[in-house]
Amino acid sequence: MSIVILPHLGTSIPPYLADCVHQIRLWNKDTYIFVILDHVHEGVAFWNDLQSKYGVIYQYTDQLEPTIAHRMFVSAYKCDTVFRQGYWRYVVERFFYVEELMRLLNLEHCLVLEYDVLIYTDLSALTQKFVTSTQTCRLVCDNKTRCYPSFIYAPTADEMGKINTFIQNNVTSGLTDMELLAKYGAETGGLHYLPVITEARNRSVIPRTSLMGHSDANPYYLSEDSEHFGVLFDSLAVGQYVGGVDPRNMGGRKSGRYINETALYTIEEMPFEWVRMGGLWKPIVDNRPLVMIHLHCKSLKSFLSDRVGMPTDDYTAEEIMGGLVRN
Repeated sequence: MSIVILPHLGTSIPPYLADCVHQIRLWNKDTYIFVILDHVHEGVAFWNDLQSKYGVIYQYTDQLEPTIAHRMFVSAYKCDTVFRQGYWRYVVERFFYVEELMRLLNLEHCLVLEYDVLIYTDLSALTQKFVTSTQTCRLVCDNKTRCYPSFIYAPTADEMGKINTFIQNNVTSGLTDMELLAKYGAETGGLHYLPVITEARNRSVIPRTSLMGHSDANPYYLSEDSEHFGVLFDSLAVGQYVGGVDPRNMGGRKSGRYINETALYTIEEMPFEWVRMGGLWKPIVDNRPLVMIHLHCKSLKSFLSDRVGMPTDDYTAEEIMGGLVRN
């Protein structure tokens, strides 16, 4: 059995979250899917339909007991609360709510996802791989200053709590969620990482350098435990290449074949293909199954596994922009 947690804070209703849940169910009929929401969403048709169709479990934020670190974070937070209706606060504060949910229900071995992610695998089998790995939180990092919380393995509430204590202690730093997680891993050694490339691929180019000039002679985090897991994960490199960038970041335009400027690897250095397995489309990178794709473009519907034709970026920027909170 596997447990997925999808945090969503604020009053917006992201339509592509339904595609995220639909995709999880295509590959995982029995996975527990918890969605963390503010109480303003209770009774809203979108959420009622999602629960009826996919059996998701809602946990409202006002029913969670705030930790001391969470209370201190709320009191001390003074950063941007205007951009996208509080985006920068919410992407950090979500980690506190995840910890509180795990404590409330005594959850362990949870997979915490962002909802612009599509899953292409059996999460119960993957969870067993996690259980037999080092028991810290794990996530993707594609250079040493940026970790992506698009897919987090959280073994226990205590491990999430360590991250949250660190965040609270750095609440006035002005760092983003991605920068805070990278800083936590670098300064405490309290993180392990998810492989985005194989060990052999990683060793083939040393040092590795991004388009923006980030360089690392020992980017072990790109391929950590790649042989143990036998699969690969996506930071943004695959999602931005196949689907493009969030059109809000491109002046409302669609972008394709985008090479992420900060990543120390690119999809172009390895083979990529879509294959059908059991009637479902699945991405293969460097001859390894890809667990998930982080679709920054927000057009998750274009890359669902149950499409008739091969997944492709057959969307318009206008239709995506219609469902997004503006900058």
